[in-house]
Amino acid sequence: MAEEEVEFRAPTRSFFTPLHVAVLAVALLPMVLTGVMVGRGEPPLPVLQPMPDFHLKNQHGERLRPQDLEGKVLVVSFLFTHCPDVCPATVSRLKTTADWLDEKRPEAWKNFRFVAFSLDRRGDQPETVKPFLEARGHNNDRWDYFLSEESLHPLVREGFKIAVREDDEMAAIHSDRVGLVGKRGQIRGYYELGNTEQIARFHHGIDQLLKEE
Repeated sequence: MAEEEVEFRAPTRSFFTPLHVAVLAVALLPMVLTGVMVGRGEPPLPVLQPMPDFHLKNQHGERLRPQDLEGKVLVVSFLFTHCPDVCPATVSRLKTTADWLDEKRPEAWKNFRFVAFSLDRRGDQPETVKPFLEARGHNNDRWDYFLSEESLHPLVREGFKIAVREDDEMAAIHSDRVGLVGKRGQIRGYYELGNTEQIARFHHGIDQLLKEE
């Protein structure tokens, strides 16, 4: 009896391996949680205080006051470009916010800005800001990174109530919290972005403020 020929077929490999599924789940989780929070109908964010007054140049050479930013929702961070740990982590986490807006609220960019206040008057310069932001996936044109020849630490401490102190070896030791400012120039909350639930709550706050008149 002739041996029956058996055709060999290599098993097909699905793109959705456990690793791919895990990575996709981590990327999408803040968006899913934000949707859940929106569905709950949580109360409006409180008004904490007005944003402090300033008159500073950004990395684009434009001199701005808080009044120039009214009508926009602002995410406010406190950074220096040669920071070894906290600042790169904060900016990288805010890339999640930029991606979320691109995906879910692309029309909102006209009413939204990232704002940063320099914690290093010597090391932060216009030429250091752009590569710092773009290396972490951000569009430099979507940011106002405010610079000054004078220390902005008093403005950060007294105006924004963010802890910061001088350090001999680094420009500053400071909190990693970011602020959220509404369209009327009022601070509406502070957020830590250490995990996906915190980021989702932060995005829900942004969503609420974008819908306010």
